[in-house]
Parts: sequence; structure tokens; C-alpha cells
Amino acid sequence: MLSGETANGEFPVEAVTMMGNTAIEAESLVDYDAQFDFIRQKSLARGVPLSPTESLASSAVKTARELACPLIVVLTETGLSARLVAKYRTPVPVLVVTAESAVARQTQGYVRNVTALVEESLADYDALVQRALAVAVQRGLARAGDAVVVVNGSLDSDAAAANTLCLHYA
Repeated sequence: MLSGETANGEFPVEAVTMMGNTAIEAESLVDYDAQFDFIRQKSLARGVPLSPTESLASSAVKTARELACPLIVVLTETGLSARLVAKYRTPVPVLVVTAESAVARQTQGYVRNVTALVEESLADYDALVQRALAVAVQRGLARAGDAVVVVNGSLDSDAAAANTLCLHYA
């Protein structure tokens, strides 16, 4: 759809509303399980092992899918982990928690269901996860008691990459 051409005319609000409804309907027809399987197989077929971060990202999407988790939370400094989670086209929302506003802005463009939360620091893992879960419940991304997949890197790790996948309960 060419929104500029479509929204010109006597009924621009109605035209944009119809375009939005069409996009919502089209999204509801996407087979996310098939997309995940296709992307994962293509990544593995390259003949190069997945990086630890990409393997963890695909595992997070698979875990959320298999456990019917309503949300994936990604704690990230650079946005790489969030980008890789988004690559696997998860049907559930992704809440990206970062201390960098530029990373927050970038991650919002990855895929339709990514939202960001900017925090002062990523140093206190437990407090950060509790804050993210409270925000998720407040924003309607999860309900109290829901299992949520959390992906993060350990700050004391030598690798500058995600290395932990956990389940937490909102």
C-alpha cells in the first residue's frame, strides 16, 4: 500500500484506519512457527556453527513458543541479543531493557512487537528483572504469574554477549 496516495482525498482518517486494519489482519495470518523453523534451518545450513548469542536467542524464542510464554525480556547493552531474538520472528512481544537510549531507539525498528525500556544501569540483575516484569504487567505485556523468558549476558563474563536464558514469573 502506498500510504501517501491512499490517504490523500476526502477521507484520510478512514483510509489510514482501513490500512491499519488490513495490516493487523495480514499479521494474524503469519505462521510464526513455520517462520522460526525456516530461519533456524537456513542459519544452520550455512555450515558455520551459530554464535553462542544467536543460539541463545533462537532458544529463547523456542522456549517462549513451547511454554506459551507471553513475553521475552532481553537485557542488552548493545542491542545484539535483541536483534537476534527479533530475527527469529517471535509472535510474542519482546521487552528490551537497556541503559542506552540509542540502543532502545534502534531495537524498536527490528520487528513489529519490540518495545524498549531504558534503565540507568544494568548492574543489578535481580532488581532489573523485577522492574522489567512490573513494567510488563503494567503495560499489559504479561499478567501476574505468567512465565516470562529472560535473556541476558553476565556482567562478569569475559564474553561480550548474551550467555544466560532464564524463566521468571511476572
